[in-house]
Amino acid sequence: MIAMKRVVPWAVACVAALFLGWYVSDASKPLPPMEPGDAAATADARPSVELKWSADLSKALVQAKAEHKPVLLSFTGSDWCEACISLDKAVFSAADFISFASSNFIPVQLDFPLKKLQNDEVARSNAQLEEKYKVEGLPTLLVLNADGKEIWRRAGYRPKDKAADYIGLLQKAAAKSGAD
Repeated sequence: MIAMKRVVPWAVACVAALFLGWYVSDASKPLPPMEPGDAAATADARPSVELKWSADLSKALVQAKAEHKPVLLSFTGSDWCEACISLDKAVFSAADFISFASSNFIPVQLDFPLKKLQNDEVARSNAQLEEKYKVEGLPTLLVLNADGKEIWRRAGYRPKDKAADYIGLLQKAAAKSGAD
């Protein structure tokens, strides 16, 4: 057992060193030139306008009642969850999604970061909402009516899904919300 306690940290350090060596050597390779219209050339392009996410569900519900809109609630791990990061890049950053979501929802994003600093009150509140809405994995999207009742849920992210797919799903969810 004592030998195991000594071997495990050493093994982890070796694996980390191998990964770092691979990463550095791979990162030093020049990227091939991109042609206009390449998917790779446009995949990282960010729109000049971003979706304005609130981090306060209580305030968002008040706003949802006043504006007669449902709430789009996103649970994410913005700095570690690969599926969350992919969803943000492929869907939430798409100009058509930003326009649609801004016009039809009150967007709220609750983050569960590992690297970013988050104050204790926000972390506690997010954890309580994660428990309340029974979120079992990230990313999870919910549509709530203005009373906070869940009317739609989508857990996970499939890389084949595009902004248009989510717009279609959310249009149906908004219709169920009872919002004007």
